[in-house]
Amino acid sequence: MIGLVAGAVVAVPLVAAAAAALSTRVLVARIEAEHPPVGRFVEAGGRRMHLVDLPSAPGAAPATPVIFLHGAVATLGDPLQAFRTALEGRTRLVFLDRPGHGYSGRAGEGDADPLVQADAIAATLSAIGVESGIIVGHSFGGAVAAAFAVRHPEMTAGLVLLAPATHPWPGGVSWSYDLVGAPLTGPLFAETITTPLGLALLPAGFAGVFAPEVPADGLIEATAAKLALRPQAFRASAEDIRGLKARLSAFVPRYAEIAAPTVVLAGDRDRVVSTDIHARALVGAVDGARLVVLPGAGHALQHTRTDVIVAEIERMLADLASAPDAATAEGSAEGKALAAASAAVD
Repeated sequence: MIGLVAGAVVAVPLVAAAAAALSTRVLVARIEAEHPPVGRFVEAGGRRMHLVDLPSAPGAAPATPVIFLHGAVATLGDPLQAFRTALEGRTRLVFLDRPGHGYSGRAGEGDADPLVQADAIAATLSAIGVESGIIVGHSFGGAVAAAFAVRHPEMTAGLVLLAPATHPWPGGVSWSYDLVGAPLTGPLFAETITTPLGLALLPAGFAGVFAPEVPADGLIEATAAKLALRPQAFRASAEDIRGLKARLSAFVPRYAEIAAPTVVLAGDRDRVVSTDIHARALVGAVDGARLVVLPGAGHALQHTRTDVIVAEIERMLADLASAPDAATAEGSAEGKALAAASAAVD
């Protein structure tokens, strides 16, 4: 009798876990059917990276490519929804799923490091022929963009950082990231409760990112936000966020190495990433960086202050186009070839 009771005690939670895992698989299939890949795949840096690559309009003046990096618990669908309409055709636009997010692969837990993600993105850009670009990063994507500028200065024409997470902060992270990101309990919870619970909490969580502003109707679907709630994707976000504070603590001294033109935009009502702790501190560390504080804006300024951000990107594009190296042929490969030919004739 005791054996039967003990067996039941063990069997019931196992059956419940199996049922929850099956339910999660069904939900994941439904989410992926609703939001299939919208771009193409590139093998780079040992990963299969997913990106949307939009060319400049036929006949458009040559301009620096612009590369967009999304934040935590998100995909490339977030900046794509925010900026495509305003910028498409102006220049080449590249929207990437960071490693482990959306439909991009992840090589392991080491990919949680913004430095490693920066290297993966650099490899991906090289694979599609982008030699240099303006890097636009939101939130966690801002940390990756800053790391990219340090690791790959030759590929960084400029930085536009949106509510970036760049410095260590007081306190820890949400219990959900600790739970799902833990080595032992993480996979179990990710495969059983993360997706159904995440879907139930998504509207409130989405609203919290915008607060005190309000997201537009239909934006959850338009940004494919549900993709971030699949087990592996949410676990990747948890790994990213759990280790970020320590990684930033070690990396902060290197911000002084950033030489690219830099503009940082942040909301004065951001309840997710403190403007004082992050944006102001970063601008103080980067020589020549400029800070734009947006009154009344929360954390999702890519959606609520799109016009201001687009104006800053356009301004940087114009500044780069008028720079001496861009204005003369000698700043290009063609110019160097012509100069060499001229020297040979002389």
